[in-house]
Amino acid sequence: MITHNRVCRKPPDLELEGLFKRHFTTVEFFQGSIMNPIDLQRVKVHEADACLVLANKYCQDPDAEDAANIMRVISIKNYSDDIRVIIQLMQYHNKAYLLNIPSWDWKRGDDVICLAELKLGFIAQSCLAPGFSTMMANLFAMRSFKTSSDLQSWQNDYLRGSGMEMYTDTLSHTFMGLTFTQAAELCFTKLKLLLLAIELKSEDGLDSKISINPRGAKISSNTQGFFIAQSADEVKRAWFYCKACHEDIKDETLIKKCKCKNYVGFMMVQSGLFGLTSQNQESNVAVFRKGVRAVQVIGRASMFSIAPLLCVYVVSYL
Repeated sequence: MITHNRVCRKPPDLELEGLFKRHFTTVEFFQGSIMNPIDLQRVKVHEADACLVLANKYCQDPDAEDAANIMRVISIKNYSDDIRVIIQLMQYHNKAYLLNIPSWDWKRGDDVICLAELKLGFIAQSCLAPGFSTMMANLFAMRSFKTSSDLQSWQNDYLRGSGMEMYTDTLSHTFMGLTFTQAAELCFTKLKLLLLAIELKSEDGLDSKISINPRGAKISSNTQGFFIAQSADEVKRAWFYCKACHEDIKDETLIKKCKCKNYVGFMMVQSGLFGLTSQNQESNVAVFRKGVRAVQVIGRASMFSIAPLLCVYVVSYL
């Protein structure tokens, strides 16, 4: 089970405390300082897969905020030099100071998220593709919408689009063997979902990457798809869709979990109780494997990253 540990000097306010209570099974709050090795030991930084250092976007002095966060990175690296650190900076020019940290290693996964750089990047992309920054801002923000007969059709279309977000879910057994183009067409015409990317795994299954529009790639078992949709419930159609049970359904909202043997068999493969060998993968014949338990992969890479991010302990500081 994934656990997020948050460290801060000040106790959380009522809004943040309410957020922690809603996610109490996966989030823990520790009052302390990243600069204190005792507090780093309390939150088990040495056992973490990654450590996030977040910036205060509303600070009065961005350079001072970046300097303080870089000092926190140094403190974390001094305590555990092999920990992966992802830091959020306000100013682009402050990225150069990270190179002076001896244990800072881009190859290990250490990375920087620069807010100013992201904003300027969106503006630059909008010069090449007008409307890009608006589309990305709408995807990153969660908002509800209500269409109105008093508005023009394009305004209602824009409001509906602004309510879309990015979601991920596993593609059902029906998609196995299809190319990405065929899968995207099926999702759009039948499920009313926009499939943007899939997770491609290496032959040994030890490595994976997020590939946007991989034209010739074929869908394999347990492939994660990345969608644009109104809600997570809509994306569940890609997980529930069964050709034997849902092919004749015209209303996509009626696509629910079925009870046919194809779905049950796929669930057993997905849970790890059964596996598919290379000889019988196309015929979907399951082979029993002993000693395999279900492992849920938690956390996905963003569309700008190649390697997926799996964080067991996340330490942040505001």
